[in-house]
Amino acid sequence: SSSACTPRPCADAVNIVIGGTTAPVSPPAPLLSGTSQSMPCDGVHAAYTGTYTLQCSLGDLTADTSTCKPGCLTTAVVNLTVAGGNSEWSPTTDMASGSKAYESCSSIH
Repeated sequence: SSSACTPRPCADAVNIVIGGTTAPVSPPAPLLSGTSQSMPCDGVHAAYTGTYTLQCSLGDLTADTSTCKPGCLTTAVVNLTVAGGNSEWSPTTDMASGSKAYESCSSIH
């Protein structure tokens, strides 16, 4: 009987990419077909904030990472001026949004 048929849930991992980091992710518990689950972006890449969405459709798990936002990555460059001296600065490690880094003025001027 067709009333006894139910779509497959999603429990297997799917590979996602956030900020160049690829990781297999799976829902904490199986998702029913047609449902979704929000997951923290920093669980894949520590410097990213926000959440991504896992979506289950007929046993196929997909992820939408478009709402993950980067903090300051090591590739970022800031121009600094201290007492007339100019310098470029980049974080030595990826930084989450809202975090702080301190730099000695002597290294700039």
